[in-house]
Amino acid sequence: MTEHAVALFAAEESWHSILESPAYFLHRIDLQNQSFEFIHTNRETLNSNSFLDGRTPLSHTDKSYILPIKDSLEWYNKSIVPSHVNRFIFHMSFCGSTLVARALDKPGTAIGYKEPQILLELAEIKAANIDWFRNKVQWQTLVGFVLSQLNKQWSPGESVVIKPSNWANSMLPQLIEDGGFSRALFLSTSPIDFLISVFRGGGERIQFTYSVLKHLLTAFPEFTKIVANVESQKLTTVEMFARLSLILHAIQCKAFERAKANSHLKTHAECSYQDLQKNPATCLELAATTLDLNFTMEQLNHSINNTFSQHAKITQRNYNTQDAQHVDQQVLAVYGDTFSRTFTWAEKNLIPSDFF
Repeated sequence: MTEHAVALFAAEESWHSILESPAYFLHRIDLQNQSFEFIHTNRETLNSNSFLDGRTPLSHTDKSYILPIKDSLEWYNKSIVPSHVNRFIFHMSFCGSTLVARALDKPGTAIGYKEPQILLELAEIKAANIDWFRNKVQWQTLVGFVLSQLNKQWSPGESVVIKPSNWANSMLPQLIEDGGFSRALFLSTSPIDFLISVFRGGGERIQFTYSVLKHLLTAFPEFTKIVANVESQKLTTVEMFARLSLILHAIQCKAFERAKANSHLKTHAECSYQDLQKNPATCLELAATTLDLNFTMEQLNHSINNTFSQHAKITQRNYNTQDAQHVDQQVLAVYGDTFSRTFTWAEKNLIPSDFF
C-alpha cells in the first residue's frame, strides 16, 4: 500500500466506476491479500510525475481503493473492454526515455505513463516464478487486465504511451504477447555512453544498476556465470562495476532483440540516446509515427522547445547540453583508463552480437 495512503475497501457497487474511470489509477498488486490498489488521481498529477512508482505523490487526496483480484479479473473477463493497441517505450537505463515520454504529452492526443509501479511488480512476480506466472491462462488474464487499466482514456481519441521501468526488460515478451498487439519504440544507448552515465550518477546510480542486473539475470540466466566470475576476481570496486555495467548493457541488448522478434509486435522502431541528442525532432517524429500518435511536426517542435531545455526528471531545473557534455568529459578524465580496460575485457568475454 502507498505510504501514508488511506486504504478504502471499495463497495461492490463502486467497483465499476473504479475499473472504468482513468481517475482511478492501478498502482499495486498485493498477492498476499489478493487485492489491487487503485489511487484516485487526475491527469495533471500523473503526467507531472517523473515516476509513477510511489516515490512522489500520485494523488492530492492521499486515498487508495482496494479491490479483490478475483472479482476484478472476473469483471475483466466478462466485460466488453474496448480493443486497444499497447504503445510502449522500452528503454535501457539513462538514455533519455523520460524526456521522450514528456515530449509526447499533449492533452487530447497522448499521455505518457512513466514507470508504473504495477509493471515493476509484475516483473517481480515473473522473476519469482510463483504460481501466478506458471499458470499461463491466469498470467495472461492478469497482464491483459493490467494493460487494459493503464490504457483507460482521459478523453476520446487520446492515446496512452507506457514507459515501463528497466525492471520490465525481464518480461518484454510477456507484455507484448499477453496484452494483445503492441507498438514499441526501443530507446538504447552506446556501451561507452552507458558506462559514463552509470558513473556520472555516483554510488546511488551504481547501486541501481547492480539491482537491475541482479533482477534481469532471472530472465537471462546465461549471463549468471560471467557475473559470478567478475564478482569472484580480485578487482577494484571501480573495475568490477564497470564490467558489471557492460554486462547489464549486453543483457538489455538481448532483451530488445527478443522483443523485436515477437510476432505480436505490430510495429517498432529504434532510436538511440545519441540520435536523440543530435536530432530530437527526427527521433520524436519516428516515435510519434511508430506509436501512431496524432502529432504534427509543428506540435513536436513546440514540445521540444518546451521540454528539452528542462531536466527530464526535475522539471524545475534547467538542462544545458554543453554543461552535460562537460560533466561527461570529467567522468572520462577520471575513469577513462578503467573504461578502456573494461572494453578490452568485454571483447574477450562478451559475445559481440550481444554487446555491440
